[in-house]
Amino acid sequence: ITGESGAGKELIARIIHNLSDRRDNPFVSVNCAAIPEALLESELFGYEKGAFTGATRQHIGKFERASKGSIFLDEIGDLSLGLQAKLLRVLQDKEIEHLGGTKPLKVDMRLVSATNKDLNAAVADGRFRDDLLYRVRVFEINVPPLRERKNDIPLLADHFLKKYSRALGKKFKGISSSATRFFLNYAWPGNVREMENLIQRAIILEEDSAITEETIAELVYEGGDRIKREEIKAKDRIEKIKAMEEKKLIMDALTQTRWKRTDAAACLGISRKSLFNKMKKYGLQN
Repeated sequence: ITGESGAGKELIARIIHNLSDRRDNPFVSVNCAAIPEALLESELFGYEKGAFTGATRQHIGKFERASKGSIFLDEIGDLSLGLQAKLLRVLQDKEIEHLGGTKPLKVDMRLVSATNKDLNAAVADGRFRDDLLYRVRVFEINVPPLRERKNDIPLLADHFLKKYSRALGKKFKGISSSATRFFLNYAWPGNVREMENLIQRAIILEEDSAITEETIAELVYEGGDRIKREEIKAKDRIEKIKAMEEKKLIMDALTQTRWKRTDAAACLGISRKSLFNKMKKYGLQN
């Protein structure tokens, strides 16, 4: 499953599992980018007691837990080359071996993987094994970013509103039309994950009977977008100050030359035509 971060790749993986004949067995999710490499191998394969310092008991790994069900490896493009080789052996042989163990264990799980990286480019750069890519790319689903799925936005917003209203014990009539328009026009750099987080926070803060645009906008702009908004405001202020100063300089030059435009333009170091346009801009016609 490919797509930007937060686009809903894990949701697609869960749907695949829930619609399959494995649905009554475990769905195990692993974020390969979130677990340090030194721990990821033991989390995936498990280990025996005494396999390393601190291994005081046997630990069942994610592959074994997912047996008869599905395992979802999110951000598979972040796996080290060493772990890629071990994953390839698991897919080929349907066997794993605990760290510190000597006995191979059969596993029967469906692998669903996801990435926000270009794995073709990673293969070309030597960062991802081409043989593993052939193994995991049996069937590819691309999840478009939320900004390209306008029809999904109101449905997702309503879903998250109901979900977190129940969880937080609050009642809302819905989302205001202006807030919905905001959602439709917003770029959603964080995709579905950002929307879920945003609505959850809005439910906590909202004092009206519906989620309003004011609450949503305040939450959006309190982060990076707020900085951008402040930068725009600062640029506007600077432009206004520059315009005021320019108008004052033109007024001074016109006063000194008794409104002789050719002389005033010479004083300012601009052409007569430029002076005329600026006088028109600032309403300085006599």
